[in-house]
Amino acid sequence: SAMRAGIIGMLALFSCVISRRADFATSFALSAAVLLAFNPYLIFNAGFLLSYSAVIGICVFSEGIGRLTAFLPGIFRDIVTMSLSAEAATLPIRISYFNTVNIYGIVSNILVIPFIEILYALGLVSVLIPPLFYVTAPIINILSESVLLSIHAVAALPMSAAAVGKPSFYAL
Repeated sequence: SAMRAGIIGMLALFSCVISRRADFATSFALSAAVLLAFNPYLIFNAGFLLSYSAVIGICVFSEGIGRLTAFLPGIFRDIVTMSLSAEAATLPIRISYFNTVNIYGIVSNILVIPFIEILYALGLVSVLIPPLFYVTAPIINILSESVLLSIHAVAALPMSAAAVGKPSFYAL
C-alpha cells in the first residue's frame, strides 16, 4: 500500500509539474502496472490485492454507502462510509486468503483512520522539510504505537473473527 500511495503521489506531483490535471483512475492503474512489471507475482499477494481492492471499493461503493450513512454526523459518516466501502471490496479476498471474516473490522477502521491521516500528514511534512523530522518523529512513534494498540485491542475482543471455510471460486 505504501508503494501504491507513493507512486500515485509521484504521478500527481508530476502532473502538476507538466501542468496537467491528475487523473486518479489512470494513476491508480499505472501504479499497479509499475508494481506488477517489477514483480508479476504480486498479483497473488494478499497485501497487494487488499490494498488495491480497498481503494477500488472506496471509489466504487462510497457514493451508494454514503446515502445509507447520511444520518451520521459529518466526519464520522465519512469514516464509516470509507470503512464499509473498503470492507465490502476486500471481503472476498479476506475470505479466500484467510478463511475468516472480521466481525469488528469497522470498529478498527473507525479507531484507526483518523490516526492514519495525521500520520500521513506528519510523514509528508517530515519528507518535505527534513529538519522537522526531529519534531515529528516522536509524535509519529506515539501515534503509530496507538494505532497498533487499538488494532490489537479490537482483535482481542471475543469473537473478533468468524471462520468461514474455503468457498469455491464461483462463490467468491
